[in-house]
Amino acid sequence: MDRLETVAARAAEGDAHAVTAITTGAAAAGHVLGGLANAFGPDRVVIGGGVPRIGALYADALRAAFAAELMGPLRGLVPQAPLLGHDAAVLGAASLTTTLPLHHPGALR
Repeated sequence: MDRLETVAARAAEGDAHAVTAITTGAAAAGHVLGGLANAFGPDRVVIGGGVPRIGALYADALRAAFAAELMGPLRGLVPQAPLLGHDAAVLGAASLTTTLPLHHPGALR
């Protein structure tokens, strides 16, 4: 089991330190994402990767902190999971290697 899964398992068992670690990290991410949403005014915010998969404890803390940061016009914005799963960004980046050249021989860099 890796460290994130270990912390998530301990939080599920009620370990106060693990709960604090998860909710503190989630709240920090939520505040940052809410601030970025205020700056850029997106139509949606997508949260993917491995960390959000650890469960409702993380998701709830992130959503609460995100909502607390939003300005009035963005109050209905809620972070969402990627439509193609949490590994969508990695899979998309990997697929680019089959469609785009990785380098251009002779091109200036």
